[in-house]
Amino acid sequence: MTLFERICATLPGYMCTKSEAGTQYLTLHEEEEQKWQPPDLTCVMLDSMPQATTKWLLDSITHRFSDMPRSRTSHEAFQQVLTALEQRRVRLLMLDNADYLGRQHLEVLQALIGKSTCSVLLIGLPRLLTSINMHPQLAARVGLSLPFPPLPDEEVFATFLPQLHLPGWAFDPQNETDLQMGKYLWRKSCPSLRRLRVILASASQIAQLRGTPTITLETICLAVHMMALQGLAEKSGCIVLLIGLPRLLAGSTMPFQVAARVEDPSGPQSNKEDG
Repeated sequence: MTLFERICATLPGYMCTKSEAGTQYLTLHEEEEQKWQPPDLTCVMLDSMPQATTKWLLDSITHRFSDMPRSRTSHEAFQQVLTALEQRRVRLLMLDNADYLGRQHLEVLQALIGKSTCSVLLIGLPRLLTSINMHPQLAARVGLSLPFPPLPDEEVFATFLPQLHLPGWAFDPQNETDLQMGKYLWRKSCPSLRRLRVILASASQIAQLRGTPTITLETICLAVHMMALQGLAEKSGCIVLLIGLPRLLAGSTMPFQVAARVEDPSGPQSNKEDG
């Protein structure tokens, strides 16, 4: 074998064949165009959305790993999912935020399990179990139910919060001011660690906009209230205008001092679910 042949043999996507006519250098695409098949996918994960239709769910599964044209009917969407699962040999379909799924979604997933070799992993808040238990046929197919209880308060304050890394965030559980700030933050986010981090990330951005070096209870209160306003606007469809926001971010503390007094960090918990 010549040096050139050795180099070509080591290149990915190339192969060399010898015959009486001499050595030929072919790409794998040219040599095996008719034999190529898409690679296997062991598992596929996607997010469920609130108020989504069953057709949207089926189309989302298909287009997560296939380029099939969008279906026109729910029946066509269901057949496309079965075909795509078989072609890519998917063995596990994971759905996050599965507590958004309704009765029709769960019935469709039950039909997919029955007509394919794919298993389904549902991830969501505890109300997901309530929905599944309302469908005995689907509940009978549940092979494993693994609850994840929220972290104990002591672990949140002693381990989780001190190890978070965000600009402006520093937490010392031995410091009384930090501890009160942590209690307020956990009360507004419990049991969701994701919501806790979202609040802190928003507070970090606010602190940077205001030019303050650290995240304080004041900036956390502002982040919580801004998220609440955003949620209100999304649920009601109204428009929320924050007049004078640059001045507030620049350091006008009066509204947040009032909020900090009204929402005493030592008060009762008021947010038990991640909305």
